[in-house]
Amino acid sequence: MAKYPRLALVMHAPLGQAFQACVEHVLSAGASFRVFDIHADDDVPTWVQKLVSFYREEADAPVLILCDVVGATPFNIARLAQAAMAHEGGHADVIVGANLGMVLKSVCDRQTAPELFVDAVMQSASKAIAVFNADLDKDKV
Repeated sequence: MAKYPRLALVMHAPLGQAFQACVEHVLSAGASFRVFDIHADDDVPTWVQKLVSFYREEADAPVLILCDVVGATPFNIARLAQAAMAHEGGHADVIVGANLGMVLKSVCDRQTAPELFVDAVMQSASKAIAVFNADLDKDKV
């Protein structure tokens, strides 16, 4: 039976903790995900190992890693950890461009079938983006 992925936020510090605080504010309770806030001078191999250790805590479950931006150090750490997890027989998906809507979807959605979950999380990112015009009567979401 397919399992929902465990969630890890791998982002430039302090963005992950800020998302965590927002989720706790919206849900009025803690949520089950891990934050890996990366600083500019952090050691990449150390963070890769921390992320792989997170995977090993429940190696039979997939991992969903949300990153803030492609190509930067947090993304590179996520991709290296993803490869290490695959080498150990695990599965991880990395989604880049995280916004609060995506994080909330990842934490709250247990209606979507697990095998469709990653695509649903990606789609939620664009649903959380809207343009509002100055003319309030013409706004569309």
